[in-house]
Amino acid sequence: YAYSHSHTCPTAFKTDAPPHALWDIMRAWVKLHPVKTPKEGSPAAALLAKENTLIPDPDFTVRPELKKDSFAPKPPPKYVPNPQPEWGPMQRA
Repeated sequence: YAYSHSHTCPTAFKTDAPPHALWDIMRAWVKLHPVKTPKEGSPAAALLAKENTLIPDPDFTVRPELKKDSFAPKPPPKYVPNPQPEWGPMQRA
């Protein structure tokens, strides 16, 4: 499946994977990084109780070429630069 980052939110991503594949990945992540056990009968308990079908054992290792600071969100500039020289309000004559 392919994925890419979203232009609207630095922590969001876009993918063409079906929802079942995303839930398989989330269940595998929870097995590696346990969370508080959800209450019995809750939607979270039902989702985590299912077995992975599409992706039984996903690989969470980060490839070296993806370990760049370019994916880190950059803070917005304090003052937006002028789009052109001599742009903006002028002094009165």
